[in-house]
Amino acid sequence: MPRPHVGSQYSDTSDYSDGRSPERTRAIAVLRTLGFGVAVALGAISVWLIVTSDSLKTIRIGALAGFWGLLVGGFSVFGRHGSATAVPDARSSFGQGLDVRSNGAVERAQDAADRREFEVRLVQLLRREVQETMAGELGRLSQDVAELRTELLDKLGGQLRMERIETTRIFG
Repeated sequence: MPRPHVGSQYSDTSDYSDGRSPERTRAIAVLRTLGFGVAVALGAISVWLIVTSDSLKTIRIGALAGFWGLLVGGFSVFGRHGSATAVPDARSSFGQGLDVRSNGAVERAQDAADRREFEVRLVQLLRREVQETMAGELGRLSQDVAELRTELLDKLGGQLRMERIETTRIFG
């Protein structure tokens, strides 16, 4: 038998695990039924408007009414059913509040940690791939420049004076 949490506004909540009174539960059921009825009525009106219309404007109004009917009906049937999954406020025997984390919060924290770890690994992988690719491309470009220089010297046969520029590398 679920134990009602301390400080509930209802004195007898032993049959209602989420702390609702019978009146509130009944009112919610009536509102859901009313919402479903409105959805059915909007659906019927939209079908009637679409089938019997002669103008594009009436067809659009009928389609709009149908979409509103789907929205209201969906919310009435599949909408929020209360706080049955919420964790009640846990209190110790001295009235001090305890910080209770739901399973969802723990899972979100774990998902965030997993996401950060994945991002770090992805950055490392991308950095390594870019460095390897750039090193290969620079090696091929250096080889191409050397081949072009050799080819140019062979074709001109010493008619062009080539100055050799020494490159300096900065290590650091």
